[in-house]
Amino acid sequence: MRKKGCRQKSSRLISSLALAAVAITTTISVAAQSAMPHPALVVNIIINGLDEECLALLHDHFPPGGFRRLTDEGVYFRSVDFGAPLDDTAASAVIMTGAAPNVNGIPSTITYNVEKNARQSVLLDSKYIGNFTDETFSPQAIAVSTLSDELKAYGGATSCVHSIAASAEQAIVMAGHAANSAFWINDTSGKWATSTFFRDVPQVVKTANYYSPLSARIDTIVWRPLLAPTKYPSLPRRLVLYPFSHVFPSRDNAAFRRFKASPKANSEIAVAAANYVRNLNLGRHESADMLNVAFTLQPFPYAKSFSARFETLDAYFRLDRDLCALFTAISSTVGMKNTAVVVAGTPRRIPASDDDASLNIPSGTFSSRRAVSLLNMYLMAKYGNSQWVNAYFDRQFFLNRKAIDDARIDITSFRADAAAFLSKMSGIIAASPLDNSDADIRVEVTPGWKIDEENGAPATTARAQASCSAAMLLFPELKATTITSTIDASLLAPTVARLLHIRSPNAATASPFLF
Repeated sequence: MRKKGCRQKSSRLISSLALAAVAITTTISVAAQSAMPHPALVVNIIINGLDEECLALLHDHFPPGGFRRLTDEGVYFRSVDFGAPLDDTAASAVIMTGAAPNVNGIPSTITYNVEKNARQSVLLDSKYIGNFTDETFSPQAIAVSTLSDELKAYGGATSCVHSIAASAEQAIVMAGHAANSAFWINDTSGKWATSTFFRDVPQVVKTANYYSPLSARIDTIVWRPLLAPTKYPSLPRRLVLYPFSHVFPSRDNAAFRRFKASPKANSEIAVAAANYVRNLNLGRHESADMLNVAFTLQPFPYAKSFSARFETLDAYFRLDRDLCALFTAISSTVGMKNTAVVVAGTPRRIPASDDDASLNIPSGTFSSRRAVSLLNMYLMAKYGNSQWVNAYFDRQFFLNRKAIDDARIDITSFRADAAAFLSKMSGIIAASPLDNSDADIRVEVTPGWKIDEENGAPATTARAQASCSAAMLLFPELKATTITSTIDASLLAPTVARLLHIRSPNAATASPFLF
């Protein structure tokens, strides 16, 4: 009897230890899960032209809840380097894919079609038709997967991904290949537009287009300073005395394009984003949802002052207010504790202008038409009578490859010869042959020289500039910290993927930033 009792006590002891072990394991597992929760909603924001210097200048002037919430409560990367200068679409593609343009397929918003000898959107795709627009776009040119694609792959049908931006290219790049929807503001009608590539047309978009279209309001919209002029720091006195005022009359064919370049468009986008959160049950599905939103802080190109400084500072104050409103909408629905906010900027464009002649700053004019003509004459004299140069676009020369092939000339040596000739031309400081590109030669124009473009494109002025911006990560599990060292922009995608516990985009080779 004593042995049986001992066996019973031993059995009860083993059972108790087993239960304790299970409890400890469960506690550790729960603790690990609570330490690294999977957010219900990911709000991915790209801000064109976001400048760390402006954020620092205005930090103490911002109320809490917008930019200060991001910089003070999240992980703040003060210097994100994109390497070579990129426009907003190409920089957005780097952010979303973690890969360089030559890998992700998006070198710029506008590209040159060699076969058609014409400029066109990098995302032009005639296989799909527009919805609320006659534009034909798709994400097929994006050669790799994006963060949106990877989140969708993780959640499948139980995850929703939506994208909103002023431009079609940025909305689609952020949406990727697998998103439910991508909407942008149409240049000619002001309506929210999309492509039939994306299957969803949310009711909130239909309501906005039918009952509160921008076209019915555009004539009444006026952009003036949000604050008293004296409230803007480091503003020249001449601008304080003469505040700006911009209108968008419907009789102007460029009214909607001008509107899209202003912070008034940011407010339109922020309202739409808040309506998505409130009405599409985002963050309340079985798997995490993603809302991609793009804003702009690029210098207003239609300002009377070439620097557009007053307008730019006002745009920061207005976007700060819009961010507060969006975060309030999230707090009242999903809750900020259940939301991850990713903010990444694209490099700021420095407005190009002609320097006052009295300053005696060296300058000149590089004529692309003259350069094409001289290059072709040189090649004809050396290789025979043929049209050896097809076209010029955005500091790139496109050679007649068929003529070169028919003449049985080695294309590599031909490019090198043409590049060597161009490098000796006034206004060109370097000419590089391109072996793995649609273009054949790219030139670097002397800083300060005006570039007289072909194909009706506006003239620009060459100016060297850094290709940096800033980024913020506001995740429930991350402690507030500021990273002052420069990081490569390609780190953002794998870093966000790691925090979301999903795969990195398939072309992202950089290791994630470790906190």
